[in-house]
Amino acid sequence: MSQSESVTRIVAVCRACESVFVSEQQPDGTIRPIGVSEECTCGDGDFRRVEAPTESDPSEAGGAAIPRPSD
Repeated sequence: MSQSESVTRIVAVCRACESVFVSEQQPDGTIRPIGVSEECTCGDGDFRRVEAPTESDPSEAGGAAIPRPSD
């Protein structure tokens, strides 16, 4: 198995300071930001995956729903 098959590229947020990073998630669930050390710039290393909102409930990601322009 190649590394690209075992690692998933995701968006993750630091649980301490809420900084957002493009990250890699290992098969064991470990999340590591790309381009910085294994820890966040705030010194914490605890990250959570940011999930995209579903079409049926755009507020699931914590943001407000954005109205779509009408044609």
